[in-house]
Amino acid sequence: MARVDYDREARRYPVGREVPLEQLEPWRRLVARFLTPGQLPILDVGAGTGLWTRAFGTWFDAEIVALEPSSGMREVGAEIGLPPRARYLAARAEQLPFGRGTFCAAWLSTVVHHLVDLCACAGELSRALAEGAPVLIRNSFPGRLEQVELFRYFPAARAVAEGWPPLEQVVSVFADAGFVHNRVVRVQELSPWPGGSRFGDLRQLRAWALAMRHTDSTLAPISDAEFGEGLGNLDRAIAEGHTPQPMGVDLVVLS
Repeated sequence: MARVDYDREARRYPVGREVPLEQLEPWRRLVARFLTPGQLPILDVGAGTGLWTRAFGTWFDAEIVALEPSSGMREVGAEIGLPPRARYLAARAEQLPFGRGTFCAAWLSTVVHHLVDLCACAGELSRALAEGAPVLIRNSFPGRLEQVELFRYFPAARAVAEGWPPLEQVVSVFADAGFVHNRVVRVQELSPWPGGSRFGDLRQLRAWALAMRHTDSTLAPISDAEFGEGLGNLDRAIAEGHTPQPMGVDLVVLS
């Protein structure tokens, strides 16, 4: 799979990923059930420009280490601003520079399909987390993509996502590293728009796709012809008066 150059695309990334914290409220309520911040910090793996670092810092007043290998993403995230008890660290999930039992939880949002070595990541998290600490994985998985609005119109982008590690593989890899699979929860993300969609109408989705053409991990690898096909599908749906559907994303809980 072609990989996004996040150093180059960092300035564009917040256009498609930054949302008001109010839209993440379902995640706060759910994560709070599994998270017990205390003396140990939370590890935000693949923190990007720091959306979830800011969310966790606001919600839980916790110390957070935002692990992000891209210098461009760290630079943009620092400009946006991190909570007082949060800091960036330049490192990869496959080689964590921490001792045993350093963290009370690990958060991986749309990260597993970017990892070079999922097994190494699971092993490193097993070492770096305190006993019983959860790994919380927010991601879309092959065979479970029906509530991703973009994929209704861009079949080539959906085909990219169908090549990501499936849920069963992720659970199995973490089980081999000593983790117990607790549950999978489908989370309906809130929206400021009527009907619960992230986009008020499909024109906004079209504008988002154009802005994220080379930044989104499912749009960047597809050809210009495939991208044009998706825009054509969107244009027809817009002309016919179709409306966006609610967005659903999975949360995988392991400990």
